Amino acid sequence: MWKIYVSAAMLWLVLSPSHLTATALSDTAPSIARNDAGTGANVDDQTIDRELALFRTAQISLCQALVRAEKLHPGSKTWDIGFDGSPASPVYRVKTMASDRIWENAIDAQSGDVAGEEAVSFVKDLNAENQHNVDALKSVRQDLFDAVLVAERAAKGKAIGGTLLRDSGRLSFVVVIVSGDDLKQVTLDPPRAGRGGRSTRQGAAVRRCN
Repeated sequence: MWKIYVSAAMLWLVLSPSHLTATALSDTAPSIARNDAGTGANVDDQTIDRELALFRTAQISLCQALVRAEKLHPGSKTWDIGFDGSPASPVYRVKTMASDRIWENAIDAQSGDVAGEEAVSFVKDLNAENQHNVDALKSVRQDLFDAVLVAERAAKGKAIGGTLLRDSGRLSFVVVIVSGDDLKQVTLDPPRAGRGGRSTRQGAAVRRCN
């Protein structure tokens, strides 16, 4: 069974072209910082509102984008995904991996088509922490797709981003949910791989992503 933690605190949501993380803040309004230049400079409320407004009008959900990206490389798994409203046509930035390779793709949030060129890198080129995180995907029964579905039900909203993190040796999926006017962080400790294998992906995809 999943262990689920929903943070009632407001969130600082960091969206960059290739990575999403979420960290809880207390007693602050929701804010989004874009890190295109690596500076992490804050943006104003108008930009925040624009980003969330674009997300709310997206025709493609995050889990649909995740499934689309994984179909580009059969057998791959997603370990990082986030909505990016900065292009002329907003996209989901998705990192998938299989064996020793990592692919970064942009999935158009309106059409579901692949946008732009694909970037390819290798697991061996990641820093030690991210190598451990990628390797950990092999030891859990569920994956980020499953975590998104559970988080959306728990927080009663739609996922805008998710990633796999390790904190103090504990492996967790972190999913950020837009729920009404709020942003919620859902942290999920996945079951370990064991008897019974992984959950059935196709059934969940049909229920929520089509």
